[in-house]
Amino acid sequence: MPTIAAAFRDHQTAILDRLEEAGSLLEDSGRPSGDRLDASRNGIGDALTAYQRFKHCEVYDPIITAGGADAPAAAALKADCEALARDYQAYCTGVEAGDGVLASYRRATLDMATRVKHALIREFELVRQLTVYPDYATRPVGGA
Repeated sequence: MPTIAAAFRDHQTAILDRLEEAGSLLEDSGRPSGDRLDASRNGIGDALTAYQRFKHCEVYDPIITAGGADAPAAAALKADCEALARDYQAYCTGVEAGDGVLASYRRATLDMATRVKHALIREFELVRQLTVYPDYATRPVGGA
């Protein structure tokens, strides 16, 4: 069973891989199909959702429930995570890859990818600053 630190890296790597695949689709000299773009968006969404569930269940909620010095920081990280999820959902419902809008779709997608990447970096740095991190980093996922 992986440690929480390893699971963080695994989830983030999965998201970054999906973002790279999406970028490759958009850099193609041809016009990517709507189905491929939809599948890419859905894959990123699935990876973000799995990451969110992991962080909330394994890190944020236990810290918040326990109280203590890290509880406010964990609550703020959880709120930031939920805001990113709402922003990604809004992006998914607000973009269209039809004829004549591919340039704006590319821009919106690249902007969202940049936002997600920055959020991942910031989040992991902040999680590592929690006083409970040394214990959490070596704890197995699902462990007590």
